[in-house]
Amino acid sequence: MEYASELLHLGYKSSEVAIKVGYGEKSIIEFNKMFQKHFGITPKKYQMRHSVKVRN
Repeated sequence: MEYASELLHLGYKSSEVAIKVGYGEKSIIEFNKMFQKHFGITPKKYQMRHSVKVRN
């Protein structure tokens, strides 16, 4: 989840992050649930608060 948060900081979409950290395309919802359980916030909200907008 720490690596996932780093990718979100860089501007990757949560669906891209889910795949990069080992969740399959059909498990993106499960990734969102686990991220929220770990950080107490959804990946999208986390990204909106912490993103540095580096990626095009």
